[in-house]
Amino acid sequence: MAGVALGDQRLNRRSARLLETMATHPDASIPARSTDLAESMAAYRFLANERFDEQQILSPHIEKTIARMSSEPVVLCVEDTTQLDYSEQTQTTGLGPLYKEFRRGLFLHPMLAVTPEGGCLGVLSAKFHAREDLRPKMSSGEKAKRAIEDKESYRWLDGYRCMNALAQTMPAVLIYVADREGDMEAILAEAEGQRGKVLIRARHDRVLEDDERMWDTVMQGPMLGTQEFTMAARPGIKARTVHQTLRAQTITLPETRLRIHPIHVTVIIANEDHPPEGQKAVSWTLVTTMPATNLAEAAKMVDYYRRRWVIEEYFKVLKTGCAVEKLQLETAEGLKKAIALYMIVAYRILFMVKASRETPDLSCNVIFDDQEWKIIYMVGTKKKPPATPPRLRDIVRMAAKLGGYLGRKGDGLPGAKTLWIGLGKIRSYIEVSAVLGEPVK
Repeated sequence: MAGVALGDQRLNRRSARLLETMATHPDASIPARSTDLAESMAAYRFLANERFDEQQILSPHIEKTIARMSSEPVVLCVEDTTQLDYSEQTQTTGLGPLYKEFRRGLFLHPMLAVTPEGGCLGVLSAKFHAREDLRPKMSSGEKAKRAIEDKESYRWLDGYRCMNALAQTMPAVLIYVADREGDMEAILAEAEGQRGKVLIRARHDRVLEDDERMWDTVMQGPMLGTQEFTMAARPGIKARTVHQTLRAQTITLPETRLRIHPIHVTVIIANEDHPPEGQKAVSWTLVTTMPATNLAEAAKMVDYYRRRWVIEEYFKVLKTGCAVEKLQLETAEGLKKAIALYMIVAYRILFMVKASRETPDLSCNVIFDDQEWKIIYMVGTKKKPPATPPRLRDIVRMAAKLGGYLGRKGDGLPGAKTLWIGLGKIRSYIEVSAVLGEPVK
C-alpha cells in the first residue's frame, strides 16, 4: 500500500493495517479477524467512509503491477466478468439483479496482467457494476441505435482502450485476451494497426465477401500442423491430453452499412478432430491482430489463449479463499472497498502458487520475509531454520501442509486453498510469538 493516497494519513495507515489483517485470515469475517471490538469498529468505519473509493485503494497495487510488467517482453492482459451474489444480505443497499434476476449483487470486471508462462503479475483494473432494477425494455432496433458507451458491453471496449493506452508507454508487447463475451467488432476495428494487440475467442461466425463464412473459409485452408497439451482437471472433468489440428488465415471483414471500413484480422482454428469417446471436443476459434503464418506462431497464440484460465483461478481464490460473497456491509460502496483489498490478497495467494510451480528453485525470500519462512520451516520440519533460505517450492509445500495438503506422491502440487489456510495458521504463530516477546531468530 506504499503510495496510497486516501486524503488522510490515518486512512492510509488504516488501509495498510486492514489489508494485513485480511491477508492473515482471508476467509474470516471482519469481527473474527479483528483483535478486539475497537479494531472491528475501525474497519467498518473505514469501509463506510465516503471520502475515497475502491479505485484509490487499488491504485498503488496497480502501479506496482505496471512496474512488474516493465521487465517482461510480452504481457497478456486478461479480462473477464464474474458475478458476486449478495442475495442473502437483504440490508445492503446499492445492489442490482444478477444473471438470474431474482438474485442480487454486483458484477466485477477485472483485468489481470499475466505472463506467457501463466504467472500473475497483478491487477490492472477493476470495474464494478450494479444493474438497474427496472431496465427499460427495448426492441432489437432500439438496442442497435444505442451508443456503445451506453451498453453494458462497453466495459470490454473500454478495457481494450485502457490497455492500448498503456501499451504506448511500455516496451513490452501487450495483448488483450478475452473469452467469447469480449468478441466485439468495435474492439477489432479499433485494434487494427495499434500497438496494443488482441486475442479473443470468436463468438460470431462472421460473413466475408461473396457471402462466405469465416469458419468455413479457414477450415478449407491448409492445415499448419498439430499440437498437443495436457488440459488440467476441472470440476467433474479429469485431466487429459488434447490433440488439436491448427489452421490460420488472414481475413477481411468487408464494408457494410454498419461497418464503415474493412477490418483485417487473423483467424486461428484449433480443432480437436477426434476427442476421446464420451468427451466434448476442445476446439477454439480465435481472432487476433498478431501474425500466425506458420505452426509455431499459431501454436503460440493458442498457448496464450490457454493462459486466460488464470483469471478463472483468480475468481476462485477471491470467492472461495477470500469469501468475498460472505461480506456483510450496509452499502455496495463499502463492499467495493472491501473487495478491492481482497483483490490484492487474492493476487498474492495466486502468485505464490504459480511461482512455486513455475520457478520452484528460486529462494523463498523473494516472497516470504525471514520471520515467515523461518516459522514455516520450524513448524514443518521440527528443526531450527538454516542460515540460507530454502527453495520457494519447499516452503510453499510446508505452508500448504498446514492447510491440509498431504503431499503424497500422486497428490500433485499444492493449490491455492490449502496454501491460504496454511498461511493463516502461520500468521497465528507469528502473532503468538509477538505476544510472548520471542521473535524468531
